[in-house]
Amino acid sequence: MISRASLLVAVAAFAIAIFYAAVADSYAVFLIATISLTAIACIGLNVLLGLAGQISLGHIGFMAIGAYTTVLLMEKAGWPYLAATAGAIVLVSIVGGLLALPALRVRGPYLAMVTIAFGFIVEHVTIEWRDLTGGGNGLMLSAPPSVFGYALSERSLAIAGIVLVFAGLFLFERLKRSGWGYAMRAARDTEVATRSLGIDLVQVRA
Repeated sequence: MISRASLLVAVAAFAIAIFYAAVADSYAVFLIATISLTAIACIGLNVLLGLAGQISLGHIGFMAIGAYTTVLLMEKAGWPYLAATAGAIVLVSIVGGLLALPALRVRGPYLAMVTIAFGFIVEHVTIEWRDLTGGGNGLMLSAPPSVFGYALSERSLAIAGIVLVFAGLFLFERLKRSGWGYAMRAARDTEVATRSLGIDLVQVRA
């Protein structure tokens, strides 16, 4: 269980971050949004590396696929923002599952090589496939994303990023203390003992 003191600190930090994002200048808002995106990626990576003990050097590839898919569905297919985001999450989940099939059959530096190769492939495709991804310049939305008819400004997106960071931290804490989290750490620390308990290592790591 999370201690009361820790909970109070988290609530205070959340309130301060939201207040600062609401009054900060445009450059600070940009920094807040960038830091939030990076923090969300790190929370996800911490599940893989911190709990499961699996080395991944291509984590940014999943963020790139999700981001490009969201924008392409909005611009090319006319999907609303939330639907495009959900579609991107589904696609990234499928790609991650497919990558897990060969990647989890290797360990240590070999796993790192598989994941870094994935990251390089995604980077190469996004740069070279200019007609789809815009190349090195990337893609721009013709209109700001909107939720239930409310257009999200840069400040709104930064605040949403803060909310997602704290939600991600909360969910990570719940996962860490769940049976699934204990299984991940057991698989990380001692494979033989984990197998003796009937835990499927491949399933847990996937």
